[in-house]
Amino acid sequence: MGGVADYSGSLVLEVPLARATTCAVQPSDNGRLELWSEAAEEEGLLPRWEADLGTVLTGAAENYSDVRRRLTSDPRSSWVAYVAGGITVLHAEGYLPRPRGMRIYLRSDVPLGGGVSSSASVEVAAMAAVCGALGIAIEGLELARLCQRVENLVVGAPCGIMDQVTCALGEAGRLIAIRCRPCEVIGQLALPPEAALFESTPG
Repeated sequence: MGGVADYSGSLVLEVPLARATTCAVQPSDNGRLELWSEAAEEEGLLPRWEADLGTVLTGAAENYSDVRRRLTSDPRSSWVAYVAGGITVLHAEGYLPRPRGMRIYLRSDVPLGGGVSSSASVEVAAMAAVCGALGIAIEGLELARLCQRVENLVVGAPCGIMDQVTCALGEAGRLIAIRCRPCEVIGQLALPPEAALFESTPG
């Protein structure tokens, strides 16, 4: 509840869906990223993508827009920006000083294009999996902030932060109260026992 009000820093109330995005990461020493999205082909997208690690990193002569151009040039594999963009941001923000190759598997049953945070769920799941595989400790609110940067700077979508916070910190059956910009979690509010929520997606 509150929707796009998070752009203006308002208070919003969000609740996580009974849906999931799963991500698994296997570090490697071959200097390459290998991504597989199991459900991508069902959406008419290319399910596999592979490139040298440098493709997703910023450097002295490059910035986020250079990475965005490389990752989103082919619409059939533009989903890669939501996943590999986490590595871009972690490296640029100093959490991943020595990046290494990885194999990343993704599976999500959050509907695409339905306005129910499918992109945020992918960003949070992917970044959390990368951090877990590499032993990087980041608390939930900071993880959400970094994932918002993935969407803003790597994907190129000017979203607010409420979806990333909900994916990172949301609890089943509870509304999470978020005061946006700067982001502050006010609390978790239990739904009354007589209340029910229904998921509605276009189509």
